[in-house]
Amino acid sequence: MKDFTSEGLAKYVSSKEVLDAIFGLKSSKNSDEFFKRCVKLLSEIFKVKYVFIGIYNNKYQNTIKTLAVWAEDKWVDNFTYDLKNTPCQDILNRNIEIIPRQFEK
Repeated sequence: MKDFTSEGLAKYVSSKEVLDAIFGLKSSKNSDEFFKRCVKLLSEIFKVKYVFIGIYNNKYQNTIKTLAVWAEDKWVDNFTYDLKNTPCQDILNRNIEIIPRQFEK
């Protein structure tokens, strides 16, 4: 099981390496393109199948609206989901979260 705490991630790649890679992305035409490139890059760096970047949706409280989603080697459509009983809710509540292997199932 991968440890997705900051200490656990440091075993795989340093925070500086991740930031350098993201800052190294060439200028994108717009923010949508930038976020798409980020999720793909993060998937490659951490060798994971699923990555998304999302924002708290103020209009519909307690939901996240994705800005870019990478799933199994391709971009997929953005979606909005309810935070209740999700790891993201725990993180927003400042709880430590360790994501188990095959969590997506």
